[in-house]
Amino acid sequence: MPWNLILLHSALFFIYVMIYIALLTSSLTFAGKLGPMEMNLWLVTAPVVGFFLFGFTFRRFSHKQFRQLLTAFLGILGVSIATLGLGVTAGAGPLCTGIGLLLFPLGTGYIYGYLHYLMCRWLPSGRRGLCIGLGFALPNLLQFLVDWLLKITAAPPLFLWGLLLVVLAFMATLLLRTKTWGLEEQPIAPRPLITRNLPLLCCICAILGLLVGLNDTVSLVRYDEYVDFHFLSRVYSAIGFLLAGWLADHYPLWLPLTALLSKAVVLGFHVLALEGYPFWITVCGDAFFTAALNLFVVWLFVSVALHTRRPELWAGMSRAAELPVAGLAGMLGSTLLQAFPPFVILLVFVAALLLAMVLYYRCFLLYSDSLLKSRAPILLPHTGKIVLAHTGETVFVTVPAAEQKIQEPVPDTTSGNNATDAMTVEDVAEETAESKASEFNSANSITEKEFPAEITNSKLTETNSRKPSANEITEEKLLAYKNRYGLSVRETDVLAHILKDRSINEIAEELFISPSTVKFHVANLLKKTGAGSQRRLKQIVSEYDRFLDESQNKKADNE
Repeated sequence: MPWNLILLHSALFFIYVMIYIALLTSSLTFAGKLGPMEMNLWLVTAPVVGFFLFGFTFRRFSHKQFRQLLTAFLGILGVSIATLGLGVTAGAGPLCTGIGLLLFPLGTGYIYGYLHYLMCRWLPSGRRGLCIGLGFALPNLLQFLVDWLLKITAAPPLFLWGLLLVVLAFMATLLLRTKTWGLEEQPIAPRPLITRNLPLLCCICAILGLLVGLNDTVSLVRYDEYVDFHFLSRVYSAIGFLLAGWLADHYPLWLPLTALLSKAVVLGFHVLALEGYPFWITVCGDAFFTAALNLFVVWLFVSVALHTRRPELWAGMSRAAELPVAGLAGMLGSTLLQAFPPFVILLVFVAALLLAMVLYYRCFLLYSDSLLKSRAPILLPHTGKIVLAHTGETVFVTVPAAEQKIQEPVPDTTSGNNATDAMTVEDVAEETAESKASEFNSANSITEKEFPAEITNSKLTETNSRKPSANEITEEKLLAYKNRYGLSVRETDVLAHILKDRSINEIAEELFISPSTVKFHVANLLKKTGAGSQRRLKQIVSEYDRFLDESQNKKADNE
């Protein structure tokens, strides 16, 4: 469990939300009911500049330069917290507040982009949802504890801002000790299927942001009531994030559907608020069910970022696509609520929800098609056997050799850490010796009876030529290696090329994958076979070959 990343995300999210709530609360005193909406729009839109600044400049700096730049942005964040604290609580004037409002979104956006990039690199695929859920649940619980302590102790206003600076110091210490360069554990392996459909994923996040913004309209219009129940809603939000994280790890296909359905449930809570029901039900229900949507958009891009050409840019694109639309939707919902009856907002919300479901269904179809292609069977030539790629099970078929079709090699489009792509081999229909002899005889008007000895010799020559030599890499041997060492289909393919003394670049060209992906599979091969180098790997395989040959010879002698 990468606790350093979980604690880093928790600290930054805690700082962001506490300042967000403090600024929205202070905006009530000088801007009336529209103050929170305008402040909300700025605080969720301005960090996008920091996201893109990190994504487009990360590769331009050396390791030392990036550490210096990261330290500078941590300093910017510290200055913004100090100036906002002085401007909001100490009455230092609008100048301090303005400087803080300019610097705070820039610093948080840049560091958020960096943390999302580290998350796509380091979070284990089997626990990614739980790690992201903990990264959101812990700061929510800390917010509940801090708000509760402030209420019962009547601490001075500056106490909160001092606590935020302490949390920032802890985050800076942990962040500057985190490894940044040399992240070869998970190589970048672009998948054309993902890179072609990245705009579709951005559209889904934007529509989900529209749903969030429309739901937030009621909370922003009645913010003076909302803030009284905010600390209580943090407990429900933490529970929602943990449940959504568990769902992402165990049933990932159900997570987006749960996120969409949760927004429909939240809509019901807001309708209850408009009908006069207790507002705390709406606040707590919104916090619990919206957690699934927030976790989904982060989990989605963190999961696919390594399969794009610029993971540092796309890892944080979820928030960059969702938050600005959510802020604009809040303003739109406020305008509609003041000019039209609530039924109009309901129609807009339902239309956006239906559009999101259509886009999700499109993504599901693309995923299903990719999954079916990745599970295509392996047809072993001249054996009448089919190997199921996802299980390794061998199936015997009775298709005649003359009916077997030629399969063209298909370029790999789904190479990755858990690739189970189909291996396609040329299966050329073998002509029998008798048919060749008859073709030869008809062409030269010679019957088989006239030269029986020559035809018999040709049969023997052809039969011997089809027998594999001791050092030949046959499909049967590759299947034996796969079962012996527990290799995946792609690792078996890489092993076959290693045994042919191919270089890394040659293997990448043959398999249509990147050299870094080849190195990743080679490392897995060395780990599974217990070899320390490729030379030792070849020795282990040759020893196993001799064992297989001896077993076959003994079986032949017994027969």
